[in-house]
Amino acid sequence: MHLGRAGHLHAETPHRGRGGEKVSGPAGSRSLKTHAPEDSRWVLVTDDNYGKASGSVAAVRGLAAAGYHPAVAFSTPVSLAASSRYCRRQIRVPNHRAEGYAAAIAAELEAHSYLTVLPTTDIALRALDRPEARLLDKFRLARLAEEAGVDMPPTTFFASTGELLEAAHHLDYPVIIKPTVKHAARVAHSPDHLRWWAGQPGEVLVQPYLLREKEFGVAGLVWDGEIIASVRQRHIRTWPPEAGSACAARTVAVDLDVEARLLKLLDGYNGIFEADFMGGYLIDVNPRVYASLRLATGAGVNLVGLYCDLLRGEAVDRAQGRPGVFYRWLDADVRNVIGAWRGQKLGTREALGALSLRRGTVYAIESRGDWRPTLARARYGLATGRWRRAYARD
Repeated sequence: MHLGRAGHLHAETPHRGRGGEKVSGPAGSRSLKTHAPEDSRWVLVTDDNYGKASGSVAAVRGLAAAGYHPAVAFSTPVSLAASSRYCRRQIRVPNHRAEGYAAAIAAELEAHSYLTVLPTTDIALRALDRPEARLLDKFRLARLAEEAGVDMPPTTFFASTGELLEAAHHLDYPVIIKPTVKHAARVAHSPDHLRWWAGQPGEVLVQPYLLREKEFGVAGLVWDGEIIASVRQRHIRTWPPEAGSACAARTVAVDLDVEARLLKLLDGYNGIFEADFMGGYLIDVNPRVYASLRLATGAGVNLVGLYCDLLRGEAVDRAQGRPGVFYRWLDADVRNVIGAWRGQKLGTREALGALSLRRGTVYAIESRGDWRPTLARARYGLATGRWRRAYARD
């Protein structure tokens, strides 16, 4: 594996601005380096994932539970986070892939008083030019992991998908292919499976496909060179099944040795993080609000609330997630189980057991006290036909 030079992460400077109700963010050319008094309790959350970002919903609920006032910036027709009863302000902005996105966020921060802004996707992190976005570049991440003593799977980098296709018959299958700067992993079991990558832009990497039953995640909050809060979760099922996010997971006891190595990797960064592991190998790092954030809150660790407390200069006690809490991204988990049953990977009894409701389960979106995001999710799925296609037979 050839690794190039990688820069050092700098500590995050909280982005701040000045107070109001429902507004529209103008598109201008402004810096995000605005400042608000530390007594501000308004927090801006981005919801950029076409109505599907469970992390933004969890962030809004966690902020409200900690006494903060969540505002949601979104551009999509449906925003689950903005539909939450806990959202105090909605801000329409340009598409997060558009040139005016960062300027609109900057204008909102200048117009109202915010303690900080919480991006919930990789695209938003890069669009807002956040320093922690360096960790999203898997080429740089490999170098930082090597320096921190964190093992990653054997990795081969290709400067283009053309080079990948040229090497197709020399790979040791099955392999997983990922772009170096975004989430779009795909598993290939033969050279024929690489055809999808033809013409795709950018650098890619190839790693051996590892057994997913050994997958776990470590999430937490790092501040001034110390892990203030942490939660460890074992991934039971993922969506998509071969290369996706956790759709069923359970919290387990934290591993202090893993935390110590992650702390070296995150040196210089202050904020929320989530790292995915396959066995002993680091797979990915998310230096932001992440999809299964609701599980951490359900396990007794309100990461967004603790982070904002630290930004306000408050004392925060060390917190660890309670083991044994079960989590489901419900509609994705149902799709996983039905697909496994149709493919005869699960028997009928096993599938029914996996689909059964469990007392005390934490759900990514569903909540008795905040049902509007669930309704918005259902409307989105029905209106776009995504659910009909998802449950149809191939």
